[in-house]
Amino acid sequence: MLEGLLEHERTTGGSAESVSARRRGEQFLLQRRLFRRLSTGEVVDPTWLRFSFPTWWHYDVLRALDYFRAAGDDPGPRLAEAIDMVQSKRQPDDTWLLENTHRGASFTETQGQVSGTRLFLEIQARGYQGSRQVVRKHLAALRAGTAEPVRADIPSPRKITSWIMRPRETLTDSQDRRLLEVRLACPDITRACDLARAFADLFRHRRGYLLLEWIRQAEQDAPKPMQGFAGSLRQDLDAVTAGLWFYR
Repeated sequence: MLEGLLEHERTTGGSAESVSARRRGEQFLLQRRLFRRLSTGEVVDPTWLRFSFPTWWHYDVLRALDYFRAAGDDPGPRLAEAIDMVQSKRQPDDTWLLENTHRGASFTETQGQVSGTRLFLEIQARGYQGSRQVVRKHLAALRAGTAEPVRADIPSPRKITSWIMRPRETLTDSQDRRLLEVRLACPDITRACDLARAFADLFRHRRGYLLLEWIRQAEQDAPKPMQGFAGSLRQDLDAVTAGLWFYR
């Protein structure tokens, strides 16, 4: 997402909204040193520390560092830990090892996929149960550059909403990780998630005195649907605040 916003700015000049969204995404990553939880400092996902290529739609530290390099800004010392990690993996011959691979349509002869028969034997040993003819056709498409990419397993808006609205402690590790991936990919979802959870917290604990500040924050930089919701709350502020005070 940040890479796309950066390219959009360089191509079209961008807009105040797109620049602001990209900057918020940068701060989200920098506050977490690219790979740590803000709450505990723990590594979010160990696979983010493993170098992969191609990355497809997946996130990792090296990809994040490459984005900040392309952006050209000086983010300060908050990248130091990530840079040190990359430097620690440097090999004696000044290269880095490929540590992780993702599923997707790619073809490189250095991986041994020179002939259909050889590729078939390799993947059959790993559990493939299809025919040799299918493998040959797919390999031909890879060489011709006509193979369709594997579709990303993107969660539906309804599923993302359900993850946001549920208390974080009720999410499974997989759900929590998927939600974080979505948040990293889309700064607007990150902001909506933070505001939604803050609103649920003040509602659950009947903190009506915090409602006006929540409305101000939402009107300032929330996605438009949430700004509209905040505006409707402001119109009936006294009634909603009283309801929060006396809700049982």
